[in-house]
Amino acid sequence: IMTRDDDSDVLLSVIPYIANQANADLMISFHYDAIETTGASGTTVYHYGDNSIPVAQAIQGQLMEQSALESNGVKFGDFQVIRDLSGEGVLIELGYMSTPSDVAVFSQEGYWNQVADSIYNALTIYYQ
Repeated sequence: IMTRDDDSDVLLSVIPYIANQANADLMISFHYDAIETTGASGTTVYHYGDNSIPVAQAIQGQLMEQSALESNGVKFGDFQVIRDLSGEGVLIELGYMSTPSDVAVFSQEGYWNQVADSIYNALTIYYQ
């Protein structure tokens, strides 16, 4: 289930609501990070509950193997889209909008193919 397929805004509270109503096994929220400086780089996978740590680790492990960006690891994140879930969920930061070298990487179509392959492989491993 996708909450949107364009660049429209969706209230943060709606995203976990949709996942909870669908009784989703897993909710994945995709984002790009940004900070005021340009030094940060890489991907980060955030979890909220301990039950989401294994899937977060599986996704980050596959991103590390296949992505052109470095890994910032798996971290706890108190974000509404994963905090308000009744099931498992992760929030994935796929690079930094404030870092030109990251933008150059994730602006390429090949990067999204790497991300898709990474997530597919991680979920295949996780759900076996």
